[in-house]
Amino acid sequence: MYAFLVKDLTVVTMAVGFDPYLGFYHRPRFGRPALALDLAEEFRPLVGDSVILTLINNGEVGAADFVVRAGGVGLTVSGRRAVIEEYERRLDVEVRHPVFLGRSPSLNRKAGPHCGLCAWTSTAGIPVPKNAAPSGSPWHPAP
Repeated sequence: MYAFLVKDLTVVTMAVGFDPYLGFYHRPRFGRPALALDLAEEFRPLVGDSVILTLINNGEVGAADFVVRAGGVGLTVSGRRAVIEEYERRLDVEVRHPVFLGRSPSLNRKAGPHCGLCAWTSTAGIPVPKNAAPSGSPWHPAP
């Protein structure tokens, strides 16, 4: 589940002009998107954990959806389909953004402004004002 999240955040970090392999908290290693992993921490409970809990609690994924082979565990085709569908449904859920007041972007659209605020803060060196988007930044929401 976290692999989907990190993949999506890697794409978003590249879209705002960041190198996803240079993070703040995760050590850079070859092939490891440290910045995407850093950003995934905020979305982990909202996306990763909630998707897994929803799948299990609703009975969408059960023991029959897992395959044990060669000491490893994998998902069957139906299990993978259920996980991907729930992940995509979860990304479409609207959440209240703490900075862009009055807006409720879906989780799928929240990552872009969040990365944009990181870019604006790190390049301008100015902290993001509480409860207000930086009006001079290109990531300021349209009225």
